[in-house]
Amino acid sequence: MAIRDLFEKPIDRFIEGVIKADDDKNLLDEMEEYIITGDIAGKLQPILEKYCAKPSSNGVWISGFFGSGKSHLLKMLSIVLEKKSFNGSELSEIFLDKLREIGNEFLVAEMERSLRIPSHSILFNIDQKADSTLQVSSNNILAVFMKVFNEHCGYCSTLPFVAEFERDMETEGVLEKLKQSYFQHTGNTWEAERHRFHTIRRNDFASVYSEVKEISEQDATKLLDSYESNFTLSIEDFANKIRDYINLQPPGFRLNFFVDEVGQFIAGDTQRMLNLQTLAESLGTICGGQAWIFVTSQATLDEIVNFEHNQDFSRIQDRFKGKVNLDGKDVSEVIQLRLLKKKNEKVSGLQQIYKKEQENIRTIFTFGDGTQTYQKVRNEDHFVMTYPMLPYQYDLFQQSMVGLSRGGTFTGRHTSVGERSMLAVFQGVLQELADLQTGCIASFDKMFQGIQQSLKPSYLILINQAERNLDTPLGIRLLRALALVKYVDSFKATVQNLSILLIDEFDVSIVDLQKQVSEALQLLEDEIYIQRNGDFYSYLTDIERDIEENIKATEISNSEQTSSLSDLIFNEVIQRKQFRFEDNKQDYPFARKLDGALAVGQDAELAINVISPFYEHYANEETIKSHSVGRAELLVILPEDKSLLADLSMFLKTQRYCRNHAINDADENERSILREKGEANQKRRVQIRRSIEELLKKAKLIVNNSEMEISGDGVSRLSDGFQQLVRYSYPNLKMLNGHPTYKETDLNKYLFDDTDELFVSGGISTLTEAEEEIKIELQQKNTSGGRSTFKSLSEQFMKKPYGWPLNSVQCLLAQLYRKGKVDIRFDSISLDEQKVLELLPKSAEAASLILRPMEDIDVLKLQKLKDFHHNFFKTSNPGSDYRSVIREFHTALENKINYFTQLDKQQSTYPFLESLTPALNSLLELKNKDKTAFLDEIEDIEQQYMTLAEDKLDKIQSFMEGPQLSVYKDILVYWRDNQNDAHNFGNEITSPIQQLSESRQPWSDTPAAKKALEKFRPQLETKKSASRQEVENVLEKQKAQIGGVCGFCSCYLWSSTLKMLECYR
Repeated sequence: MAIRDLFEKPIDRFIEGVIKADDDKNLLDEMEEYIITGDIAGKLQPILEKYCAKPSSNGVWISGFFGSGKSHLLKMLSIVLEKKSFNGSELSEIFLDKLREIGNEFLVAEMERSLRIPSHSILFNIDQKADSTLQVSSNNILAVFMKVFNEHCGYCSTLPFVAEFERDMETEGVLEKLKQSYFQHTGNTWEAERHRFHTIRRNDFASVYSEVKEISEQDATKLLDSYESNFTLSIEDFANKIRDYINLQPPGFRLNFFVDEVGQFIAGDTQRMLNLQTLAESLGTICGGQAWIFVTSQATLDEIVNFEHNQDFSRIQDRFKGKVNLDGKDVSEVIQLRLLKKKNEKVSGLQQIYKKEQENIRTIFTFGDGTQTYQKVRNEDHFVMTYPMLPYQYDLFQQSMVGLSRGGTFTGRHTSVGERSMLAVFQGVLQELADLQTGCIASFDKMFQGIQQSLKPSYLILINQAERNLDTPLGIRLLRALALVKYVDSFKATVQNLSILLIDEFDVSIVDLQKQVSEALQLLEDEIYIQRNGDFYSYLTDIERDIEENIKATEISNSEQTSSLSDLIFNEVIQRKQFRFEDNKQDYPFARKLDGALAVGQDAELAINVISPFYEHYANEETIKSHSVGRAELLVILPEDKSLLADLSMFLKTQRYCRNHAINDADENERSILREKGEANQKRRVQIRRSIEELLKKAKLIVNNSEMEISGDGVSRLSDGFQQLVRYSYPNLKMLNGHPTYKETDLNKYLFDDTDELFVSGGISTLTEAEEEIKIELQQKNTSGGRSTFKSLSEQFMKKPYGWPLNSVQCLLAQLYRKGKVDIRFDSISLDEQKVLELLPKSAEAASLILRPMEDIDVLKLQKLKDFHHNFFKTSNPGSDYRSVIREFHTALENKINYFTQLDKQQSTYPFLESLTPALNSLLELKNKDKTAFLDEIEDIEQQYMTLAEDKLDKIQSFMEGPQLSVYKDILVYWRDNQNDAHNFGNEITSPIQQLSESRQPWSDTPAAKKALEKFRPQLETKKSASRQEVENVLEKQKAQIGGVCGFCSCYLWSSTLKMLECYR
């Protein structure tokens, strides 16, 4: 069965593809074909309610995309509200019947109320009426309204001052007489000649007017001239003329202006928008809601108002409160009802097709690559309703028309595809399919034929050339499809998506179709009918093609391509200069090479070498792999990708062309194309980067001629491959296995923290493998007479075969230093632990550190030192390694020296401390002794200084800190006070005390002196007591004698007594 037999109405019947405001020839067909969808009906009801009431608003804004039917709706409303008839048919009754079919009684009632209101309709396309005859260009909206109103009244529409003259003549009642007189005088009608009355018909008009008005021809000429010179146009005057016109009509009369494409006429012109706002407001105010304005626009009123941020358009929103927005749903429903409605008896056949093909219908019409999601066939009924069209085609074609209009591809001034409705385009496609068997479907490229005549010839040049020169029907179809979607940003023209647009039967092999499409696209690209940007294709205009040819002819060098590719790979995709080796958590830098040459940044011991298809030996993979033997590099062989090379070349050529052809040197069209080229080229760069990312996912990774199987994204694969590169290049890294994650912050721990390793299992003699390696290196350098610095040492162990991080070398050196295996000097001064900790992390100072190997430490001697420490200082040595033991010893020695130095200062109080001076000197000698020699001589030192301690230091310290000191001090104080009375006692009693006062070993003499004092003190005190009694007796006698003598004698005796007491003392 042929497709044409499916439909309820003949598909080749006449359907007006262009609804014209000034075309009355097909009014009946237009009304009968008009479809009122439920959505449109719902939007009409509130508008009719406002129209019937005493409204505060007097405007209706009908919006919709190109070809959405907004002009058709506007025209139908103008016809219906005026209750126009055509060939005896009441068009308003036809419209009412359509409303009754919907079943909305309220809407029908509102429509009937509206039809009871007397009205006139003035329907016009504002762009067509705004021609060059309008004299007041600064106020175009008003001028057009004035023009169509004058035309409606029968006055001159092209010259408003002539219309003003006619209006005055009619008011005076002489206009008809003037017309008759003019015809009699000239033989021509007034209407045919009035636009010339101020030029070549000037004298004729003056003669006729003077005759009618019975004035001189000279006065008549002056009067006619005054109309031209004095005419002014203002919105208020216009509104007053409308009011005067309405007042001449029946009560409740409405004058309705139906203005098509007003949004396109305004087109961002703020002044025109303000004119429309003021006009609507003045008509509403002056005419009391009896003058209405119905307009159509692609954009909604809100969209236009929001676009003009700096203007206040709130008043126009108050006027245009009635809003109807026709969306894609309305259009598709109209097409399905007017064009695609099936005969009842044919539905079952389509249902069988759906059941058979529903899996294909569900899967093969799915767009990808970031294309927006379009509507799919929902179910069996939906399929029957849309067949042979597909649901996606409605929305995509609408977007195509909007895009083509935005791109300025349609012919004519302010011309849009609205002049070629979607209904007509779909009918053309249906007619093309009419004789095919049921089961075929409409492909999207067939839509092109329906708009081809409306497109500018310059846009069609390449398609016309291709049709003449290319023997590839599929390529021609692709060109047409690409021409349709060129300006649809949301549709991504990839091989997959373009293949879907060309599907014209359900059982197509999509794989085979995509292959054919890919080959056809390659041909079109080679012949420069289209351009490719990554995976996306686009149609070229004639100017774009010229520029594209020039771009492709632009020369670039291989070095430029290599440089750009390396920048993309390393700076934009990999974006790293080093990778972390997970075994030790250290970062290793790598040289970034492309095709064996350093491409970016500095060289390094390790390398990532990316082999691109540009490489001269790319075709010989085995040769490439063999070059990796023995090299510290990760070889990355990219898969072959011809499109990558072509895209990169095109990117560089486009970049150079746009840079060399300054935008200011081109015309506006070329500037626009160059801007678009620049923007597209940046997208191309992004696509190239994504391609590189995909290639890195599949690239072969090779170390030392051994390929690795690694999955994941590109960068993570490189990171994993780098792990193997580090292990291969640095086999001695395993020496650090005991401490894989050295950190600079560990230095303090290795230099100062206590450990238990020193005296366990020979601790100090046990070195790790890594420590032993450094020790051997230092010894060999020292033996050969060389000098080792930290800089030279770290550089050596950071390179192959070690690869030790700087932190590791620092910490290993610190451990060797702690274990006494190395001496570290700065400016010839041997450093202690604190200085090592301070200088080693500083790169400048550390580079100058001198390293000298030390003789192996004898653990037994070090233990001997610890024992000596314990015996000499009476406390244990907490050190756990060579340096900490020495450090602890010297700290204790320093404290001991300080202690005895303070005692030495008390010689004036304790004369026996004079013997400390030579002992202190001996301690200072010990302090200054070379550490190595010190340990070698530990047995002699121990013997010497333990003798010194036992003979002197311990005894002095014990004496000064013990109870003997207070006894010693008491004895000496008592002896000093009573030494003069000691002659009355024998030496056997006082000599021990006397000996203590002169002793240099008071700790030995104090006990005997104490015993002597215990004997001497009671005897002395007894003698003192007897002497006191004797004196007291003498005093008593003297008192008695003094009392019996004269005053002079008394004083004499008292003086003698005092002398006797003094002697006693």
